[in-house]
Amino acid sequence: MITKSKKEIIGAIMQNYDEFIYRTEKFTEITNKVGLDYNLNLNESHLDKEIKRKADEIKNNVFKIFVTGEAKSGKSTFINAFLGIDLLPSGGAQCTSSIIEIKNGKDIKLIAKPIKGEPIEKFGEDAVKEFLNRNASILGNSKDENNVSIYEGVPFNIVNDMFLKIYQGKYNDNDIENFLKEEMIVKEKPSNLDQTKYNENIKNYIKNTNWEEIIEKLTIEYPAEYLKEVTILDSPGVGAVGGFGEVTEKAIKETDAIIFIKSIPGGAMDSLSFKKFFESVDDKKKDTTFLVLTFKNTQGVKIEERQEEAYEKFNELKRENIFFVDSLSELNFLEYKKFNTIEDLEDFLAEDDIDDKAKKFKNEFASLNSFIRKNRKNNRLNNVDDFIDEMKRYSGICEFKEKIEPFMYVAPFYKLKDFLEKLVKKSEEIKATLESIMKKAKENMGNPKELKKSIDQTRDEIKGFEVTLNDFVEELRKKYISTDNNSIIKKQINEFKDDFLNNIKTKTSTELINNLFKFKPFNTIIKEEIDKFFKDIENIKTNIIEYFYIEGNQILLKNKEKIDIKIEAILPTINEEEIENMFKEAKKNSTKEVDDTGFFGEVVYFLTFGNFGRSTRTEYDPEKEKELIYENIKSKVTEIIPKIQNAVMDDIKSGLKRYTEVVKANLKDSRDRLDSFSKQLEDTNKAEEAIEITKNIENFYNENIKNFNKSLDEVKEELM
Repeated sequence: MITKSKKEIIGAIMQNYDEFIYRTEKFTEITNKVGLDYNLNLNESHLDKEIKRKADEIKNNVFKIFVTGEAKSGKSTFINAFLGIDLLPSGGAQCTSSIIEIKNGKDIKLIAKPIKGEPIEKFGEDAVKEFLNRNASILGNSKDENNVSIYEGVPFNIVNDMFLKIYQGKYNDNDIENFLKEEMIVKEKPSNLDQTKYNENIKNYIKNTNWEEIIEKLTIEYPAEYLKEVTILDSPGVGAVGGFGEVTEKAIKETDAIIFIKSIPGGAMDSLSFKKFFESVDDKKKDTTFLVLTFKNTQGVKIEERQEEAYEKFNELKRENIFFVDSLSELNFLEYKKFNTIEDLEDFLAEDDIDDKAKKFKNEFASLNSFIRKNRKNNRLNNVDDFIDEMKRYSGICEFKEKIEPFMYVAPFYKLKDFLEKLVKKSEEIKATLESIMKKAKENMGNPKELKKSIDQTRDEIKGFEVTLNDFVEELRKKYISTDNNSIIKKQINEFKDDFLNNIKTKTSTELINNLFKFKPFNTIIKEEIDKFFKDIENIKTNIIEYFYIEGNQILLKNKEKIDIKIEAILPTINEEEIENMFKEAKKNSTKEVDDTGFFGEVVYFLTFGNFGRSTRTEYDPEKEKELIYENIKSKVTEIIPKIQNAVMDDIKSGLKRYTEVVKANLKDSRDRLDSFSKQLEDTNKAEEAIEITKNIENFYNENIKNFNKSLDEVKEELM
């Protein structure tokens, strides 16, 4: 069996698409001439825009990889290592631009687009680096004249998008204060920063920043083999709960794969920011989301142990989508190549007075000494290239590239699959009306008057259905999001909260604790229950929204496009710091007074009529601690449940609005086509011509739907 190459498959599909577009344009010309308006061409609807955008990207071989991660996680260092050049600002510098687009080009070139003013161009490595360091980045640990950090923790992308761009310099102190109270800002506060300092840093950034000079988008062209089929989108780091700015969220929706960078500290891994980010990712992109865990100098790190911990902690992802890298070591190789002998490299790494730029390479000195000792023991010659090869194995970048290459091969097929599915949806939506017309034409063959009457009746039924739709939507709204405690959202989440608290109360009972303590510490048990609570809440939220759309889809006309809208909701949650504080607070307050009076004290107490002699000591009360932990959890959960309910309600409100808009737009298109056809039936000759044209167009769509589905099956085989 002869199989087609990737290029042949893509080429054939895009050739069919071009022919499809060409013929729809020709049919539009024909229908316009006879007075039919079937609206066949791709227009400005969301679906049509997506089809056109994906077609352009497939033709131009553009596959977008979105790189994001926690602030100061080594994201820029990873991209530099991936590209093989130390280009992007790193070492604590966070880029305030919403997006940096890195794509293939003949030479190194930068194009910067400020919010206001003409684009700025820079050419050559030195000029690009200088511009990036001076104009497009800001140190999160910038100090004022008193050596005090002024921008620590500032969610630059959100402040830029949601305040500076909106107010454009026309704000007062009250506007800033109100902005600081916004939930999206409050929940981005890092756990190591108190609220007052966090607010002060944001105020400093707002007042010190000229909104017109904010770089909104950066494009960097770089000659690299790897970039011929890939465009990298570098974004600002996510906040404490995985939050983004408006422009960044738009870029995520248009990307094909996501790489999330997270640094691994010496202690336990924190999973909150990635988990919240992953929840916001469209289901279709979850298989093409990769987690890259970065170490600073992997030498001495027990990789295997950290890997197992990561696989368990981030079990939402497939194991093959989790990678471990030491990006800094990879970049060091570029410097090592200039040394001819191991002695020269050893002297360089041993120098105490090397400049700041070179200091970051000193962390390899211990590794080099280990390499030399090992060679001496095994009677092997010391070679710079051998040392570089050994360090490459530690860096993990080469392994990352090797493992991601098979994915890069199938990556265009993910885009093709989505593209073809949208084309089929578009075609079936148009075909549904044409099919209805032709069915009525056959039923009323030779009788244009009856055919016109039948068409007009269907058109009026659709118009009437649009009115009915408003009543149905109101009924759906009451059922899901009314303030009544019997609404689906409130009822389900309240019932789940009660079950959770009963479970926690049971877990804090003395008898059960004594049994469980044999296997796990009490704090671990409670933390696991809280973690499970939020996972289950996410499932409940997803199920409610899915039920809502299933119920809503039941009202669609036969053969209409089903609505598949992904609602993104970041629910308020209890972060890991708050969990720790619950335990600390309970421990601090779980004491009781114990009579510590000895025999002598009892005598003194008796002789002084109770004024002196008796003494007490403070003793830890485990029972009180468990009781306080339960009360603390109950208080916190009760506090956030309304926020969770409101968040889901907001999703349903957005869904109802979008749902109604899409259904009404589809109904209007059908009604307009029917109306256009009906007008042709007033003249017998025109009626016959209109029927013949409609029949040809219907056959055209039937044929193309068949071809698109055949191509879709072929693409799915490549993805298996």
